[in-house]
Amino acid sequence: MDEQVIADFMAQGEISEELKVPGRQRVAEPVPKLRQSVRPEFMMFDDAVPASRRDHLIVEIQMVDALSNLSAFAFARRFVQDRGYHVALDGVTHRTLGLVDRDRLDVDYVKLIWSQDFADRDVASRSQTLIHRISEARTVLCRRDDRDAVDRGIDLGIGVFQGRQVETLIAEENRKRELRRLKRRIEGS
Repeated sequence: MDEQVIADFMAQGEISEELKVPGRQRVAEPVPKLRQSVRPEFMMFDDAVPASRRDHLIVEIQMVDALSNLSAFAFARRFVQDRGYHVALDGVTHRTLGLVDRDRLDVDYVKLIWSQDFADRDVASRSQTLIHRISEARTVLCRRDDRDAVDRGIDLGIGVFQGRQVETLIAEENRKRELRRLKRRIEGS
């Protein structure tokens, strides 16, 4: 595990909540480091995380690392899942989406990188079919978090997003929904 992530966790007792999956937090981990793995730093991190919280953490493994060494990936995935963590396959693009079989790779989430190409009808249609095969609820659209990207993600069937402004957009939508509900209630009185 990245030593800075471990140091931050140990110092603060918490993990960054960049990946906004309800009730889950993310921890990025390169496969080669997990394979050597059970490095003292990771074990210190793992020891510091209460077993009851591990189910709320997502370990991200880059697709390029996973596919370049499937046995190391299988070891890393099994290791972290056996410890109670979830696994996300990170670095997936619309061009590589067809290579991903979430069930065979036995990952919990697939992180799809945003692309302007999603505006193309053919790319969107192909991606939507592949996302449906993977699972809309288990596909995370990442690296772009403006309104257009969220709307296109929703059109593709994606319901989970990662980005710095996602929380702001969600809060804005919730506020608008609450105002509409309140307006209907007032008009109904």
